[in-house]
Amino acid sequence: MPYRADVYNVFIASPGDVPKEREAVRKMLVEWNYIHSRDRKQVLMPVGWETHSTPQMGNHPQDIINKHLLKDCDLLVAVFWTRIGSPTEKAISGSVEEIEEHIKSGKPAMLYFSSAPAVLDSVDRKQYDALKKFRESCQSRGLYASYDSLEDFREKFNRQLAQEVIRAFPTSPESISAPTASDKLAQPALSRNASELLCQIASMENGYLLRIKSDLGNSIWASGRTMNNPQDSRERAKWEAAFQELEQLGLIEDSGTDRKKFELTEKGFEELANISHNFDTLPVALSQDAQELLGKASNDGRIYRNFDMHNGYKIIVGGSAINELGNARSLARWDNALVELELAELISAVGDKRQAFQVTDKGFKAIPPNIE
Repeated sequence: MPYRADVYNVFIASPGDVPKEREAVRKMLVEWNYIHSRDRKQVLMPVGWETHSTPQMGNHPQDIINKHLLKDCDLLVAVFWTRIGSPTEKAISGSVEEIEEHIKSGKPAMLYFSSAPAVLDSVDRKQYDALKKFRESCQSRGLYASYDSLEDFREKFNRQLAQEVIRAFPTSPESISAPTASDKLAQPALSRNASELLCQIASMENGYLLRIKSDLGNSIWASGRTMNNPQDSRERAKWEAAFQELEQLGLIEDSGTDRKKFELTEKGFEELANISHNFDTLPVALSQDAQELLGKASNDGRIYRNFDMHNGYKIIVGGSAINELGNARSLARWDNALVELELAELISAVGDKRQAFQVTDKGFKAIPPNIE
């Protein structure tokens, strides 16, 4: 169904040595739109010279970009690594001129500097020295972020983009859809996904949320339920955005220092009371795979994760491998189920090598009755 939305243009500024970061910014803006545009009635439109400029004569190239692209943008995202860029008539580089012009207009700018290692022979010393000088000049004019890998950049930008949109582009009450009898999840303050995640955290006594990073991808776990398949980028972005929304609104907070475990705040419990009449609290739920794995382990109470030289890792339960040998997708499926059971404290590792797991008392009580 069509819906009206405010469109905000996001200009991407950078020299030519960070193409992967430029592409990551575009993808994350698109993912933000998938998740938030309908609820917030806002769309973030990525803008760059390589996609939006057209051939024109009669003026300096940078002046054309400034006039036809930059001046209509609402947010600027700039990324640097080892280069400052090519000089213009007004500034040390085109990217720097874009930043200065944008800031001069009173609009928000997000700057990122990479600290990732670089091959010395590939670094232009004059370019790097100029970049270093520019970065130092930024220290007294605001805040910028540093990152040490592409994954680190994605994680920081994804989180900070959500913060900046909430701060710079607040939604009006009129722009948010009113709840209806057939749409229990729609809330004035929270998106559908954030409401669901909040209720899932609270569905278990002393419930909490975990952000899990693994070789298979990142996932969100909340009180007995893994919210996403870590290998599904859209699903992962959906629940990561819901997590960020809860954190930014002060409904959850980091219970430690490593940003892995989060618990409800007093404000979070108050919000639950506000939405309880519109939202059916979710029961503690295990995925079907986790239920099946737990059920198969009920006989001897053991699960093993062994490495086979020819077939890779095997998840062994009841004396045989449950995953299809040599199939990475099958291994990921059952490995996720094993991790889910461990995080729910239904199984616990035996020894430091984490190759054997035993079903806990809590696990035996949680064995689904329909699993033989």
